Amino acid sequence: MHRHVINPIIIFLITLSTASGTILSLVTFMLSGLGRDQQIEFVRQNYPFYYTEFSSLLNFAIYEFNFIFKLIAVGCFIAVTLFAIFFSFLIIDIFTLLAGVRRKISAKNFQRHRAAVISLVAQLATSSMCLLPPVGLVIAIISHYEHSQIVVRILLAIFALHSTVNASVLILTTPSYRGFIKRWQNEK
Repeated sequence: MHRHVINPIIIFLITLSTASGTILSLVTFMLSGLGRDQQIEFVRQNYPFYYTEFSSLLNFAIYEFNFIFKLIAVGCFIAVTLFAIFFSFLIIDIFTLLAGVRRKISAKNFQRHRAAVISLVAQLATSSMCLLPPVGLVIAIISHYEHSQIVVRILLAIFALHSTVNASVLILTTPSYRGFIKRWQNEK
């Protein structure tokens, strides 16, 4: 049974890499932005008809697609890949563990455990919706898509739908919630 226990050193390394990766991403993202004078100059050169409106704004940001931004994109890709591999191994291990205890627990308990694991996996997959906006943003920036503002609006709508989709997945994958909805529908 000890085969399914994660080594505390690995847990510490995952925690450390998550915290340091988040801080490193924040710092590099801050460094990839242009200074206030550079932003105004950029607007003056590229969008002279908006210059007066931008110069009156106190709070706006322009990010240049430079080496630091590429570094952020590569780092995020590596992090997403590593976490996907880790969670895939974890999910496979959970299903293997569940198959191993199938003969040791009652059929009803096995079905409950299996439903709980499937619900958790579905919620994890739903949580990956949070990755769509940053990945889409990077793709829009790298491809120099002319109408990237529309893409960003769509990505923000997807991000805003996350909690609704997550709640729907929770209801659809949890037998007790699903049963409540069926009873409620039959009463109507």
